[in-house]
Amino acid sequence: MTLPPRPELSSAQQTLQWMTRPYGFLEECAATLGETFALDFRGYGVGVIFSSPEAIQEVLGGDPEVFWAGAGNGILKPFLGENSLLLLEGERHRRERKLLMPSFGRGRVQAYGELIHRVTQEICREWAFDAPFAVRPSMQKVAFRLIIEMVFGPERTERRQRLSRAFAAVLDDELFNLALLSQRAGGEAAGARWAQFVGQLDELSALIYEEIDERRTEDQQARGDILAVLLEARDEEGQPMLREEIHDEVLTLMATGHESTATALAWGIYWLLSSPQVYARARREMLALGEACTGGQIAQSAYLEAVVKEILRLTPVIPVIARQVQREVKVGGYTLEPGMVAMPAIYLAHRRAEVFEEPERFWPERFLDRTYRSHQFLPFGGGVRRCIGARLAMYEMKIVLGTLLRNVDLELAGERALRPVRRLVTIAPSGGTQVVRRRESALCESP
Repeated sequence: MTLPPRPELSSAQQTLQWMTRPYGFLEECAATLGETFALDFRGYGVGVIFSSPEAIQEVLGGDPEVFWAGAGNGILKPFLGENSLLLLEGERHRRERKLLMPSFGRGRVQAYGELIHRVTQEICREWAFDAPFAVRPSMQKVAFRLIIEMVFGPERTERRQRLSRAFAAVLDDELFNLALLSQRAGGEAAGARWAQFVGQLDELSALIYEEIDERRTEDQQARGDILAVLLEARDEEGQPMLREEIHDEVLTLMATGHESTATALAWGIYWLLSSPQVYARARREMLALGEACTGGQIAQSAYLEAVVKEILRLTPVIPVIARQVQREVKVGGYTLEPGMVAMPAIYLAHRRAEVFEEPERFWPERFLDRTYRSHQFLPFGGGVRRCIGARLAMYEMKIVLGTLLRNVDLELAGERALRPVRRLVTIAPSGGTQVVRRRESALCESP
């Protein structure tokens, strides 16, 4: 068997590089080894990185019984649970995805427009003038409030407040880290500090179960939240989702949807403020909508959609896709054996000069001028495992950024070239994107 070239580093060194500087490590390997190369991840096995559109299409368009996604996400099982859509394969995955799909239909997503608009306005009113601050925590606060209300509904009960606090405690804990989650099974050997973190996870889990159990005794027909959809869902045999299945899907939506959107928004603000011409055009278009515009009207902007796509092109918050090979298969001219992981590299695919002119340049207009194929531009993955919340993520990002452009005038503070750093499964900007709110603002009153 002939594998593609690999770095002249030990498995431990490769893993360390991947965990601490994923963007840079991918670029260095591509520059020295070519568009296809292998990495030996300690404790995870051999991953083969592909960046050509043709090889990516072979993987994402291949037989899902050969290319397993759930196995590639196995490190998340201690947190998300064994019933998470991210971990399922085959018929179970198809069934669960079909049950979840109504939560992300066009009409249901658009119904969140005013909620997204309102929450973003409330958060931006908290920002002081002329004082540097990290914008990512504010974006996390926006995404946090949105996902809680989207999943559970608008009620502000005492248990809902406890659930929000428990969720925030888990998210803010330094142990909520991709490199450490798999240690949960270590029990006492992992130490008292880890046991404390596991206790926080268990508290959050118990509160979610309480919400599910109470809501199962109520009529869900008039409700519009995601939990109501899951409680009402029935498969082709008329069977509802199990209590444990609903719990794991709720936890998956809360954690992954919230984290990835907040991180993408932090990168988005960085790119906008780093590009004066883009920032000026986007802000001009948003202000032209007038004082009475709605979240839905903001989301209709073609230029703003191009801006969001360009943000996701340059800094995809998840840089690679993982598919564990179940039987011998040939991809990109190389033979992969069972247990190896085929890894289409979103980050590298988005930087191919033959696909994207001036690939390092932040240039949203490229998305107004042409349409890219699904194996060329793939911020949400592809194939039958494409991110189920992609439509909601795009809609939320457009309205949040558009609302900020209308209501506050920002400029970058601190370091101008941000370093990518890991946050759980995402790659976030170092320092959380430091900004300053300028006195000249449009529609948002001072705090």
